[in-house]
Amino acid sequence: MKKVLLLAAFAGIVFSGCTEIGPPINFTKGTATNKDTIYTVSPVPAAQPHQVLIEEFTGQSCSNCPAAHAQLEGYEAQYPGLVNVVGLYIYNFPQTIPPTGAAYDFRDSAATTIGSTIYGAVGEMPVAGIDRITSGNNYATTGDSLQFNTNDWGTYIASQLSVTDPLNISVSSSYNSTTDSATITVSVTYVSTVTATQNLSIYIVEDSMYDLQDSTDVPSPVTLTHYLFTNVLRNVITYVPTGDPLMVGVATKNPGMTEQRIYTTGLNSKWIPAHCRVIAFVNNAAEPYGIIQSVQCKLAP
Repeated sequence: MKKVLLLAAFAGIVFSGCTEIGPPINFTKGTATNKDTIYTVSPVPAAQPHQVLIEEFTGQSCSNCPAAHAQLEGYEAQYPGLVNVVGLYIYNFPQTIPPTGAAYDFRDSAATTIGSTIYGAVGEMPVAGIDRITSGNNYATTGDSLQFNTNDWGTYIASQLSVTDPLNISVSSSYNSTTDSATITVSVTYVSTVTATQNLSIYIVEDSMYDLQDSTDVPSPVTLTHYLFTNVLRNVITYVPTGDPLMVGVATKNPGMTEQRIYTTGLNSKWIPAHCRVIAFVNNAAEPYGIIQSVQCKLAP
């Protein structure tokens, strides 16, 4: 069972945990406390290059999904260090049910809530969100679709890479084998003035797992028996699905203002820490929670 100890004590806020599917939920488990520091840096750093976050809805029984995975791997190779991919395996969708005999079931309650609350229900697979924008590279308003099919991914990824962000993010992680836990440090520094309210979200993903995967083949579909799975969402250690509030009580974030968060999360004993990564991103606090910037690091360097 997933365990999370969220080190957080900002503005006296403590988040509680539960595991049901439905409206926005905090999936953190165990004691919820926080360690948070706000300060100002000078001189103000230059804006980082934008990194694109891809939230891909995929499934082990989705025969078209292996080709989509390969397509995303191509973008990661084309834009090294600038594309962050997370695979979301949701419940209540036929293409995410593992094939008979599979060792893994990657379906996740947090992924399901992200799909239903942020993306307004997933209608087909494979589809993906790209920084949670709509066509035209605009942050969506209520009712707009955030789901892109594979034909559109390349165009919008390339376009998003030209965005200049108002903030920088850094993330690091250290692993404690004695407690089987990771301490994750995230710093957000504003490089231009921001008045919008924004949140921090943190995903843990795992790579290097082999299992059954349905695949389209000619002349008929087959089940691959030794398929390599990557970018699988394993946990969300911030509030699901909207993230944890940044700069609480600060209406205007001026250039140089920095907030550092430290989270400690226990790991599921079935995960391999050396195969896990941390993806941290800042998203708007208002629906539909458009993503401003994202970064990643190894969970156990």
